[in-house]
Amino acid sequence: LAISANCVVGAAYGLQFFLAPGFTIEQNFKVVPDKYHKFMGRFTGMCMLTLCKLMKSADEAIVWPVSFAFTAAVMACGPGFA
Repeated sequence: LAISANCVVGAAYGLQFFLAPGFTIEQNFKVVPDKYHKFMGRFTGMCMLTLCKLMKSADEAIVWPVSFAFTAAVMACGPGFA
């Protein structure tokens, strides 16, 4: 259940970055995005979507520690640097 929830949230956020990077950056950061921000936003979204696909496809024994470490790292450093 935790892995599926992680994938749903990660995929939704990844889709936002991939399909509408300027909007997503404006909503989450205090910056007016330029073409470089949008490029990095799309790249970030692609990486998030790829990670979700891998987490749903790989063996749970591999996915669980990766999912836990990724989520812990995002929680630890993400909001503090936004």
